[in-house]
Amino acid sequence: MGFSTYTERHVLAVRWHTIEHADIAALIERARAQHRREGRKLLYLGVQYDDTPLPSGAVTKQIVDRSADMFGFCESIYLVVSATGLAASLHRTALRTMTTMARLARLPDADRAMVLDSIDEALSHAGAALPLPAARMRAAMTAAGIP
Repeated sequence: MGFSTYTERHVLAVRWHTIEHADIAALIERARAQHRREGRKLLYLGVQYDDTPLPSGAVTKQIVDRSADMFGFCESIYLVVSATGLAASLHRTALRTMTTMARLARLPDADRAMVLDSIDEALSHAGAALPLPAARMRAAMTAAGIP
């Protein structure tokens, strides 16, 4: 699997290692199960680092095509680019392209996705919607391999 996760009640945090076709379906199924278990929409934090390769064009299209499924389970989607230099620029450009494509496709929830620079920024933005204080959530995410 090209990602690892941390979950805490209605929070689904994903550290992307790679982004392949099968990963998209697996993530959506995981979100569906967590949504059903929690009985409420999720806060999704997708984190990319310097070592996360950009998805292929076909996978990018699949992400856009399946984004409505993910939005159906998520209250908010925080796309965190914890990369630096050229990698950060490429990731931000790719994510902004995907969100623009979703808006052009008239996906009604596309504006709920935010591209942010750090996990701390995403946790701050989520604020009172977090099930734990941000500092405890951040420590647990770090322990789960999402530094």
